[in-house]
This record gives sequence, C-alpha cells and structure tokens, in this order.
Amino acid sequence: EPEDWITQYGRRGLNFGGTNQWVQTGLVLGAETQFTVSWWSKGGTVTGDYLFDTTNGNVGFGVRGDAFGTWDIFAYTAGGLSRVPDWGTDTRDNVWRHYCCRYDNGTIDCFENGALDSSNSDGSGAMVSSSEQVPICADYNGANHWTAAVLDAMIWNVAISNSQIQQLSDPGNVM
Repeated sequence: EPEDWITQYGRRGLNFGGTNQWVQTGLVLGAETQFTVSWWSKGGTVTGDYLFDTTNGNVGFGVRGDAFGTWDIFAYTAGGLSRVPDWGTDTRDNVWRHYCCRYDNGTIDCFENGALDSSNSDGSGAMVSSSEQVPICADYNGANHWTAAVLDAMIWNVAISNSQIQQLSDPGNVM
C-alpha cells in the first residue's frame, strides 16, 4: 500500500439498499493534483446515483451510475471539466468487478479488473477544492444513494501505479 494512504473502508463488504444507506468518510479532498479511488462492486444502478461525490457546485469530483449500467466519473479542474462517461461493463449483471479511477493533473484513467478501460485529459492542473466530505454511496448531500454491494472502497491522495491497480484488482487479495 502506498505511504500516502488516506483512508480505507473495506475488508468487509457493505450492501447498500439505496434508501438512506451510505457512509460519511470524514475525508475532505483539497486542491489535489493527484488522487485515486478504487472499489469492488456488484449489482445494479440507477442513473445519477453516486458512489462518491464532492461536487457541490463546479468543484470536486464524482463517480456515479449512468443510464447504461456503466460508470460516469468527472472532476472539476483549474483547466475545466475532465470527464469519462459510459465506461466499464454493465454492472446490472450482479458480478463482482474491481474499478479504479486515477486522477493526475487533469487526466483521468479508468480501470476495470486491472485493465485500462477509458481515459480523458480535457481538464488540467489541480482539482478545484471542495469543502465537502467524501461520502460512499451518496452524493455530497447524502442523497442519490448507490444501490449495490461495495467492497474495499479506497481513496489515496496520489496517482497509484498500474501495477498497484492490478494488485488491487486481484480477487485473491480481498475475497
């Protein structure tokens, strides 16, 4: 695990039913030039329901489900919005998958089961600082709850390496 570890809620699965079920991490990300979020998930989604979100206005970052059962991640940066819509395999098939998003100076790389799925570098520089705590399975207001099973949701204040992402995606390390 990287020395710049921020927080981890995991090593036990959380099953979110979608009605007022979420976790407040207590973590506030500032004007980060790098960060990584990683999680295992299985189960369905509803468009616009959040796994992580600090976007109160045009600040912070978010990861949410979209209309296709896939993911949408976005980060507001000093150089504009960096977003990767519609990435990953349809989550509605109820199969455990590992997902990881790495932000590095405006570039977002999205991984599924250790392999790069999508990337976008529309933004640049540091993420616009948010004063919101990072929730798991809700938006910054504690609404729009993600409905799924989640395991090992993790957040780092660094862009972890591809090999570290591949290690995290090994089911033998968590299941």
